Amino acid sequence: ERKRKIDQQRRGLALAALFPKPRPVWSTPALVGTFGDAFIEGTGFEGSSCLAWSFTVLNHVMQSSLRKQDTVLIGLPDDAREAVSNTMHVLSKSNAAFKQMARLLKNPNESQLMNFLRRIKKLLAKVGAGETLLLPAIIQGKEVLILLIRKNERFYDFVVIQTDPASGLRHHSVNPADKPPELRYRTCMVLEDVDKKSALD
Repeated sequence: ERKRKIDQQRRGLALAALFPKPRPVWSTPALVGTFGDAFIEGTGFEGSSCLAWSFTVLNHVMQSSLRKQDTVLIGLPDDAREAVSNTMHVLSKSNAAFKQMARLLKNPNESQLMNFLRRIKKLLAKVGAGETLLLPAIIQGKEVLILLIRKNERFYDFVVIQTDPASGLRHHSVNPADKPPELRYRTCMVLEDVDKKSALD
């Protein structure tokens, strides 16, 4: 009886569509990172890889919100609605890559890594001209996002987005004259006109 009640409660949780045994949304890294960033020092969230998990939750929440446009997007002009719709389309197309990353992090071995790379290569090959894909990556233990934009049949643009405001920004240029006395970092690095062979290598 107790198990039945627990299962019934789980079915009513906001994340029930994502996981067989969903946790309450208030305990997810996505929510904690958004509203409780100042309080994660010294907890299990600090230094752990939550990128794939957080993307999955945020994408689910935002896609659900988009289906309720009348209440969520009310008052927005048409161009803003179009921007939201385009963003949601990119997130939806990118969901498979983050699921693969979550599997790799759960079982970090050579077999899973090779499987992850093969699947990512297939996803890249399917991106059509004018389309965009968001990809997760871990470089030297630091999480980064890669925004892939296929310009045409031959060339891609890659936007490397830094997610670590502490150690990661040392790799990015800074302009102290932009708004003194503040330092303004460029948190994104753009690699333009990468040929197809190099992009899929």
